[in-house]
This record gives sequence, structure tokens and C-alpha cells, in this order.
Amino acid sequence: MLVLLLAWATESASAQLASRTLLRDIGRDTSRFIVTPTALMTEKMISTRLQDSLFLVRERMEQIYALLDGIDRYSYNFSGLRSWRINDYEFQDVLRDAVFRVTRDSNMILEKSDIQVIATPPPHNDLVAVYFGENELQGKRLREVLTNDENIPLRLRQRLIASGQFGQDRELVDRGFKIDNLLPPMLVTESDSILGNFARYNLSLDQRTEPTVLNVRLFDNASIRFGNDWGAELKLGNDELGYPMWTSGNLAVMALYKRIKLGVQLPFAGATEGSTFLGMRVRPRRLDGTYGVTGEFDFAFVGGSFAFSNRRTDTDGTFADPENIYSVRTFGQLWYSYTLSINNKANLMRVKFGAGMHSVAHDAMVEREGRTEITPIDHTRFFWSPYLKVEFMNQQFSNRFGASLQYYKEWGLATMWLEIINNTLRIELKGAAPLLRSRSAWEPSHFVAIMIPYTVSF
Repeated sequence: MLVLLLAWATESASAQLASRTLLRDIGRDTSRFIVTPTALMTEKMISTRLQDSLFLVRERMEQIYALLDGIDRYSYNFSGLRSWRINDYEFQDVLRDAVFRVTRDSNMILEKSDIQVIATPPPHNDLVAVYFGENELQGKRLREVLTNDENIPLRLRQRLIASGQFGQDRELVDRGFKIDNLLPPMLVTESDSILGNFARYNLSLDQRTEPTVLNVRLFDNASIRFGNDWGAELKLGNDELGYPMWTSGNLAVMALYKRIKLGVQLPFAGATEGSTFLGMRVRPRRLDGTYGVTGEFDFAFVGGSFAFSNRRTDTDGTFADPENIYSVRTFGQLWYSYTLSINNKANLMRVKFGAGMHSVAHDAMVEREGRTEITPIDHTRFFWSPYLKVEFMNQQFSNRFGASLQYYKEWGLATMWLEIINNTLRIELKGAAPLLRSRSAWEPSHFVAIMIPYTVSF
């Protein structure tokens, strides 16, 4: 009735629209037009669409029942369903008779067969299957039994659900069944993400596998990390001061624990003369290393480094200039860091800013009373300076690339790198030079070198 009322209400407007269309196009090709009463056309259209919709629903239901028919009984043992047995003997007989009327299967009416019901938990209480001993009734066949004209007055579905409160109810979950997940879900913290990208703290950012990571950086660093906690590192130079490779004269041997490095500082004996490498003139060092302790820490959002040492007493070491022995005696830095994500992490930028201090001592090797000793020839100089470093990385492409620029005590350190093999091999160009001032006596006029970091996990 509602459909007829809607059709009648739209008949007038539809007829007017059809008339105007017919008059407009009548001069074009009148053979194409067939005039049909609008109301009859609308009813037919609605009826056809309803039939199509019901057909699609029926088809979907048949597919679902076919799927249920193919489910193995033992699959229920690992689902969130519930099960119970029917203990009411009178209702057992009623149910067997109802099933036999539809299936004509005599196995279903055996008096000694055990009847078990499987359904979803409340409040839905959807019937999934009914078992008569080893014989199963589910899917389409179960629906036919419940909707049979002779069985509808028996209220089988309601009585089956109600029998659950009197039967032996149990959840169908096998507690002894267990599948070990080799890759359990884990939340990667923001600090781990930052360190993994910029500091190579954890190459794969996957702490579940705990690999051994070996990082050989030709020609100033080598480190190995056993899992995620322990490791060791050999480092040449003090990049934090702007003195890469041998320009600082220091060689550090440190133990690694998570994000903390702690170890000893030793003098580097080589690089007292210039050399040529890959067509570039590598300048000799002017600073001499010292014996002491050193350390670094990087917690992604805050970090720093330090070193403490005394005047050298050995006279058989290799000095850049025995008459002018310059050495960085102590230094310390503390900085804060934040990371910017650009274009949905296609580009990352990490900014560090803080402050630091370092001291430079001036000694000399002299002969006194027939013996050689090292003595100060000038007072120790202390320097304070802000610290700023900006790191950029583009990871939009399979081979990432990046650059960094550091400022400390009017001294600049710049780096550009390109990834050759993803997460394995890079090529890096590093340069250092004074900014807006002339070099000090212990500094080179500039320094340029090519680095080749190589990382492997095993």
C-alpha cells in the first residue's frame, strides 16, 4: 500500500516530466519513443528492484550456510563459543522427531545418542550446530529444521537456547592449545625511532630479534653491539668538538650499555705528516692525544659527552711537534634534541642545541739535567661555546641520503652521505673548517675526508 501511495504521489510530476521530454525530442527521432503509463512503469521498476534485492540477500545467505556446512567440528575448540548438553529427555524426543521429519535420517533418532548444542555467547545466542552423537546438524540443514512448518509451533529455537541454563555449560576454548608467536607485537618508542634513524643505535628497529650488529666505519670508527644492551666501540677523533678523525689526536675505547658509552681515552700515534687519499690532500694533526676517561650518552631527547685527562709524562710517544704539544685536556657538552617530521616522515630533521666547554693545554718536551720531560710552557686555556647541530635525512627513496651541519666555538663540521646498499653501506663526505675566524695554532686550516660506513647484522 505504501508503494502504491508513493507511486500515485509521484505520478503527476513524472508524467509532466515525461511529456516535456517527449515534446522536446519528438522532432529528432520519433521512432525511438514508446509511451507507457508512468504509474505502471514505476510499480514494475520497484517490484523488479525488490526482487533483485531479495535474490541477492538469499544468495548471500546460501553462501553463509554453505560456509558453515564446511566447518569442522573440532574447529570450535579454539573459538569463543559455548556448548552444553540437553539433559531433558522429553525435549530430546521432541527434537529427534523434529529433525527426522526434515532429514529422514534414522541416525538422528537413536535414543542413546548424546545431544550437544553449540551457540554464540549471550546476548546474541545464535545457534551454530546441534550434534546427535557423531552426527552433526548445522548450516542450511539446521535452518530447515527450525523453519519447517510442522516444527515452528514447537518453538525449537527458543527451547534450544533455554536449555542452556539447565545443561552443562562450558566455553569452547582449549587451554592447553598454544601457538608461540615468533614476532610478538611491540611498540617502538619514539626515542628508539630517532636513534635508529640518526644515531644507528639499532639498525633494524626490531628489538625482538636482538641481533649482533657490527658497524665498521672506515676510517674513524668501529663498533659491535650484542643484542640491545651490550657492546663495544673504538672511535678515532672528537666530532662533538668539530675535530674528526685524527685531528684531535684522541682514540677512545668504550664499552656500550644500552645508550651509554664509557671507556678510556688514549693518544693516537699516527698522522703526524700529511698524505694523499682518493685524490685529496689529508692534512696532518696538530693536537696530541692524552690518557684519561671518556664517555657519551644519547637518550634521543637529551645527550652529551665528556672527557677528563692529565698531562702526559711519557716521552717516547709520537708527538706532532715535540716543542709545541697541544692537547685537549678536558671537555664536556650537554644538549637537548627534538625531531621534525616533514611530508609525512618522507624527510626527517633532528636539531640539537646546548652548550659545552673544553680546555687546551700547551706543553713542550725539554731536556733537564740529562733527562727528557714534558713541562707546561703556557697556561691552560678554557673555552665555552653554544653547541648546535642540525641533521637532515630523506627516506622517501629506497636509498636514503642526508646531511648535517654542526657549530661549536666558531668551528663548523659538515657531513653529506648517500646510502649505497640499504641499511648496509654508505658513502660519506666530511669536512671541517673555522667559521668567521682564523684557525688556532692547534687546528688545521681545514679538513676534508671520505668515510665509508658499513653495517652488517648476524
